[in-house]
Amino acid sequence: MADTLGIELRHLRAFHAVMTLGSTVQAAERLGVSQPTVSRLVAELETAKGDRLFQRVGGRLVPRPGAEMLLAEVERALGAFDTVTGVGTGGAALRLAAPVGLITALIAPACQMLAAELHGLRLAVDVMSYRDTVDAVALGRVDLGLVKGPIDHPAIVAEPLMTVGTQVILPGTHPLAAQARISPADLAGVPLILLGRSRPFRVEVEDALGRAGVTPNVVIETQAVNAACSFVAQGMGLTLANALMARSELRDGLVARAFTVPIRHAFFVVRSHDTARPALLDRVTACIARVAQAFAPLPPD
Repeated sequence: MADTLGIELRHLRAFHAVMTLGSTVQAAERLGVSQPTVSRLVAELETAKGDRLFQRVGGRLVPRPGAEMLLAEVERALGAFDTVTGVGTGGAALRLAAPVGLITALIAPACQMLAAELHGLRLAVDVMSYRDTVDAVALGRVDLGLVKGPIDHPAIVAEPLMTVGTQVILPGTHPLAAQARISPADLAGVPLILLGRSRPFRVEVEDALGRAGVTPNVVIETQAVNAACSFVAQGMGLTLANALMARSELRDGLVARAFTVPIRHAFFVVRSHDTARPALLDRVTACIARVAQAFAPLPPD
């Protein structure tokens, strides 16, 4: 039975850190506690909520749908607490939003640059889907977001950031890892872990396989690249992802190989037409662009 009275502020901060950073190790570093403490706090929150918020895969915590839904409520609660107690006062926080993969790959290192350049700058980083990020920027709930195109919204300005190709992510011990490039024909009969079928990228992948006469052997579907890579690391199959996300997930013996079909992914920095701090947002965008340039040249299609 759920016991929400047992939920304390430290549980919410641990949960929020794991969700925004994608790792209990990094969450522990941010909170100044041990990694086992973070894991224990998350487990206690799950017990108090009566809901399994994460799936344990290879020692990593992979968010389940309930965790994504809870995140928005936790952020509101923490924001209200910080306002009441005066935590981080010194000007309104600059709010950024993006999916967790883009936060890890681009926003986190960009924030490190900003902290060195602009002392006292307060940042609030929200984990959101591409669609929710666009909506939040348009409604003024966040100042700036990172999304994947195409973008078509009258209330926002979309600045091109980078375009990358598609890669196959697989264990370094897999026979296909010996190849520099992997074709649709190479994937015939191979267990695949693919992103949700409603996504345009999934449609493009299945079209590419279909044109080669390959029926995809989909063993797992998920909504996040980091979750798909966790299953790949467990030897459950291969996955395909944009090269930017792929590079940030290459650990646990995983490697990336170019997919021979040129499925491209365009990323954008988005902000509202009616922004209150254009000069500051220009500096933030410049820092993100510098980080993006460090990824180039990404492996070709």
